[in-house]
Amino acid sequence: MMIPSIDLLPPIEAEPIEPFSIPILLDDDGRAWIPDGFRAGMFQLLPVCEGAALGWAPVPELNKALIAVWGGNPFAPTGEAIAIAMSRRGLRGLIDGLISIERQMEGM
Repeated sequence: MMIPSIDLLPPIEAEPIEPFSIPILLDDDGRAWIPDGFRAGMFQLLPVCEGAALGWAPVPELNKALIAVWGGNPFAPTGEAIAIAMSRRGLRGLIDGLISIERQMEGM
């Protein structure tokens, strides 16, 4: 049974994705307290992965792509992964968000 996906639906003129408004706390085990993406005021303790790998497969029955993202790199795989069923519109929104982040990193 596949869980329904949630599409990222950017406005026509999407605003840049701003950095987190609060400091991110890192622990000695390589994890960070990250604000929850859906529940305001909540946080999640997540592993910080150095790099990522991508893979995908078409899901014609849903008119979506199944996108897999693995944390880590070939020298330090983490076993952390997520699979996302995403529409073309959702994928475009994700790409726009990543481009926004990349542009903001230019001055770092």
